[in-house]
Amino acid sequence: MIDNEYCRQSCCYKFPWIIVTTNKGRIKLGWRKRVINLDWSESDIKIKAEVLFKEEGSTKGNQYIHCWGEDKAFEYLKKLNSEG
Repeated sequence: MIDNEYCRQSCCYKFPWIIVTTNKGRIKLGWRKRVINLDWSESDIKIKAEVLFKEEGSTKGNQYIHCWGEDKAFEYLKKLNSEG
């Protein structure tokens, strides 16, 4: 676990972020206010969020996407894992 990278206030310490090490590298997950930030910038997965998740109406960066809940986070993780 790592400190919450979105909020540094004492109330946020109960929501630490995690780094998951997969066979494709490190993936970082953590709650922001109402979304889970999913960041694969430290992995071997080089596809951009705009390409992989083009149909999703969520905030996207080069190698991150905001997930609206745990179900979406699992869905996106599965999709990332299927990328070669």
